[in-house]
Amino acid sequence: VIMGANIGTSVTNTLVAFGQFNNDDEFERAFSGATVHDMFNFLSVFTLLPIELIFHPLQLITDAMKPDDVADGDKWEGPIKQWVAPLAKRVINANKDVIKNVASATATCEEIYADSDQKGLIKCGDVYNPFDGTESNVCPLFYKDNASKADDM
Repeated sequence: VIMGANIGTSVTNTLVAFGQFNNDDEFERAFSGATVHDMFNFLSVFTLLPIELIFHPLQLITDAMKPDDVADGDKWEGPIKQWVAPLAKRVINANKDVIKNVASATATCEEIYADSDQKGLIKCGDVYNPFDGTESNVCPLFYKDNASKADDM
């Protein structure tokens, strides 16, 4: 994945450089920068890919970081998400039911804001506190009770 991303950015930066073809000086600089970026990426892949294929350092590091109780194919929530998600939900907690209803054309925005039960794109909800292991109902910083369409925009 990492090495594929390196090659992918090489294609992207070359396409961006071609966007400067109207000005010769800018095009020369953009294409030169893209070429240097490409060579760095290709040399990184040519160096790291054989090392990964022979010694498997990325696989070994990943296996060492993964908890023993997670089997192959299981969904695993990393430690960073466990700590950041509760803090983010105290700032904004998206009302995903409303978003799904509008995206699937089950309801329109006008219908949602007319219904007092599902008003607003931000909702209160249970938030896990990683410091003491408890859950509490928290309204985020940007929550407004019975929000109107103008409040959410």
